[in-house]
Amino acid sequence: MTYFAGAVLVLHLVGINPTPILAGAGIVGLAVGFRAQNLINDIVCGFFILFENYYLVGDYIKAGKEEERVIEGTVEAIELRTTHIRHSDGQLQIIHNGEIGSIVNYSKHYSYAKVDVPVPSEGDLKQVYQLINKVGEHLQSQCSEVLEATPIEGLESFEADNLVIRTMHG
Repeated sequence: MTYFAGAVLVLHLVGINPTPILAGAGIVGLAVGFRAQNLINDIVCGFFILFENYYLVGDYIKAGKEEERVIEGTVEAIELRTTHIRHSDGQLQIIHNGEIGSIVNYSKHYSYAKVDVPVPSEGDLKQVYQLINKVGEHLQSQCSEVLEATPIEGLESFEADNLVIRTMHG
C-alpha cells in the first residue's frame, strides 16, 4: 500500500494526473476478474463432475441447458475445464464444464443397445420377427446382464433392396 501511495505521489509531482491511469487499471482489473470467474467456474464444475462421477469416458450422454444447444454423444475425455463429446456423426464437441447444465447419462447402471437389422425386401417379416425374438430369448437366457428379450421397435426404413428393422436390447 505504501508503494502504491508513493507511486501516485510521484506521478502527481511530475505533473501527470494519475486519475485516468487508476480508472484504466480498475477497468482492466474488472475484466480480468470476470474472465477469472468463468475459469474458476469451469474448474469447480469439472472437479464435481470427476468427484461425483456424473459420467465417465465411454459413457453416452446428453448435456446442455434447455434454452441453449444440447450436445449428445460419447464422452472421449474429461478434463478439469472441458469435456470432449463425440457425436454419432463424427463431430468432436468440446464444452466447458461450467456450461454443461443438466446431464442425461444413458450408460449409467443399465442401457439399451439400438440394433438395426437389414432384411431383403422380398423376405417374410413374420419369420424375421420370430427369428429376432428367438435370438433375443436365447441371449437373455445365456447372459444375466441382459434384462429382457429383444423388443422390436418396427420398420426403421424402406430402401430399394432391403428393409431395416430396429430392435432395442436392454
